[in-house]
Amino acid sequence: MVEEREETIGKARFQSEAKRQETLCKQLSKTTLNDKERKTMKKEKSKYNSGMAGFVYCVGFFGAAVYYISIAEGFGMGVVGFLKAIVWPAFLVHGLLAYLGI
Repeated sequence: MVEEREETIGKARFQSEAKRQETLCKQLSKTTLNDKERKTMKKEKSKYNSGMAGFVYCVGFFGAAVYYISIAEGFGMGVVGFLKAIVWPAFLVHGLLAYLGI
């Protein structure tokens, strides 16, 4: 009689543990995101990442393009000027480091 009762209690514990695990799994499956939701969140998160830096680079690009193309003596130099305008931050950092003597 005592053994049957212990067995019944053991089964009840096992069933309640299984039910608890099942509930936990359901909760976790609700909190995990599928691939489509992750991609949407990534897009939303990175939509405005550049902020002010992108604006400064854009203004610098247009300014450098106008400058380099205006001083170009021919079409080839204009193309080179346009390419220099794309990488103007590298010239800026190089000049700064040369000025600081680093």
